[in-house]
Amino acid sequence: MRALTLQEPPLDYRVVNASSDLDLLIHSEEPWYDLPLVEQQQLTQRFVREALVRHLDSCPQYRMYFERSHARVDGPLEKIPLLSTRAFKYSEVRSVPRDDIEQWYLSSGTSGGPQSRIGRDRVTIERLIGSVRTSLGLIQDWHEEDFTVINLGPGREDAGNVWFQYVMSLIELLFPTYSVVKDGVLHPDEVLPVLDYFAARPGFIGIVGPPFLVHDLCQRVRARDRRMDLGSRLTILTAGGWKRQSGRMLPRDEFETYCVDTFRLEDGSQVRDAFNQVELNTVFMECSAREKHVPPWVLVAARDPHTLEVLPPGTPGLMSYLDASSNSYPCFLVTEDVGSTRAGVCGCGREGIRVDIQRRLVTRAQKGCALAMEAQKR
Repeated sequence: MRALTLQEPPLDYRVVNASSDLDLLIHSEEPWYDLPLVEQQQLTQRFVREALVRHLDSCPQYRMYFERSHARVDGPLEKIPLLSTRAFKYSEVRSVPRDDIEQWYLSSGTSGGPQSRIGRDRVTIERLIGSVRTSLGLIQDWHEEDFTVINLGPGREDAGNVWFQYVMSLIELLFPTYSVVKDGVLHPDEVLPVLDYFAARPGFIGIVGPPFLVHDLCQRVRARDRRMDLGSRLTILTAGGWKRQSGRMLPRDEFETYCVDTFRLEDGSQVRDAFNQVELNTVFMECSAREKHVPPWVLVAARDPHTLEVLPPGTPGLMSYLDASSNSYPCFLVTEDVGSTRAGVCGCGREGIRVDIQRRLVTRAQKGCALAMEAQKR
């Protein structure tokens, strides 16, 4: 086992240029998910329309597309022309000068086809980080000194420009983190000694990674003929999809039960999931009711796959997002995910909009983020 080295959060990770009301909300100590639904919806209308005006002014490609669509700036936001996520595989779409782009991020597909390529500037990245920090409060409001994370993937220095790996590594900016991928090499045998090390000390523990790697960790724990008794101390946060490279699905309820039994958790609410994709600049976190809450700077809708008309809450359709947090590109997307939305009071007691991602459209050689990480593991 390598020497145990934690990546500590930088002292200045919250020093940002909060130059707008949107930035103030994203980086606020008063979380957006405590706002009444009506106020959230009002903020959504304002932030998305402001983003539309800015991108029309700064992105000639999108402005031409908007004008050909005969859309109106003062029209309903649901009528804003949407970009297919496939557009980012073949075109360079940006609203800032090329020199302002800090990193070009790639999707995680392993099929050999073109990958989405998204350029993000400092403002866009800061907003992503701020939204992750605030949205983690839907899970638990940990203090930095009392919470240590084991990241079943690369740290920020090793994540490179593959988006899923980069997003998962952002936890380093918030809490002391130990990553099991160093210099591009996965060290699965080190996870158990590291977990034992932190389990023997006071404080809370987080495990972050795609479901299949968490499942593999559970198998390693069980293989040594003793379970761990972590009670309320452990939280598991997954992302990236529920299918393995073999094509076998990991049923969510079975996975949750498996984790609870392996680590002797108090209940299944300690196993949460998050959703994101490279074209989207916001991460949706689950609450205790396993509902993914949508921040008020994102307008989300399920749409009819033939007409792109907005469908009523609860009706499955193609998911679309108008994400005002993106400064460097127009994040007005229609995706290849099938899902639905919910509105009103959630089972966790909060008001808000939630999203339920149900499946991907079936396309040839379709591979998601978790599959890409499993292929890398092999």
